[in-house]
Amino acid sequence: MIVGVDIKKSSQKFENKDLKIFVRIGDQADPKFLKKLLDEFGKFNIIIDDGGHTANQQITSFLHLYGSLSENGVYLVEDTH
Repeated sequence: MIVGVDIKKSSQKFENKDLKIFVRIGDQADPKFLKKLLDEFGKFNIIIDDGGHTANQQITSFLHLYGSLSENGVYLVEDTH
């Protein structure tokens, strides 16, 4: 299963439930949205943060998502400068 998150509604076109590819539209700096995401999908094996590239967005995502990793899960963040 792949779960993509984007703030742009146009990204919804990439969802394909038959292939277990899901797209959720929301702001990665919104704790309520992130909680909803975790409630729906549970633990993740891999999280790749290639989002808004601001410290606030990355920190909020990390604080809410890191604990949702499965055992031996991987959390990657790009553009941290």
